Amino acid sequence: MPPFLIPLLLGLAPTVAEWVAGKPAGQVVEHVTEIAKKSIGIDNIDNLESALAADPAKALEFKLAMINAANEEKKRAHEADMAAITAQVEQVKAYRSEEHTSELQSRLH
Repeated sequence: MPPFLIPLLLGLAPTVAEWVAGKPAGQVVEHVTEIAKKSIGIDNIDNLESALAADPAKALEFKLAMINAANEEKKRAHEADMAAITAQVEQVKAYRSEEHTSELQSRLH
């Protein structure tokens, strides 16, 4: 990871810092490069620092794109968590229904 990238990302916002923390460097560079390319047209991550320093509007656009990307990833993770919880709840309901049905059947016989 280019040395300038770490303080740049960590300085963007707590949201982005959380998103970057704990990820492999290659994955971070790949995500940042993709976002830089889409948001401000920078293909080479090594040119990012100078491009952001030269154009405050691009710097703001990049920061917003990074924050949005971090928020989208959090949203996807939250949705996955909710789906897992919902599946667990459904399993418990099914188990309780079977257990209750078995108990009622045994009382009837």
